[in-house]
Amino acid sequence: TKKAELVATLLFTEKELKKKGDMAERDVLNEVMKWKERRSPPFDKTEVAETIRDLGVLKWFTLKPSKDLPINANF
Repeated sequence: TKKAELVATLLFTEKELKKKGDMAERDVLNEVMKWKERRSPPFDKTEVAETIRDLGVLKWFTLKPSKDLPINANF
């Protein structure tokens, strides 16, 4: 499913970026959007951002919070 692909992509991206040192939520978001830019249909930036935040809350990974993460106000 789309959500499973998104979660797998986020976990892989976080693991690869972690090799370079500390990173922020925005770093993972930017890398995923760049990596999947040709995906059809493309991932929604807000959905990716909210999933990053969800995985952080679940402690699947630890990232520095990004104030400019494009999440819905009701999130």
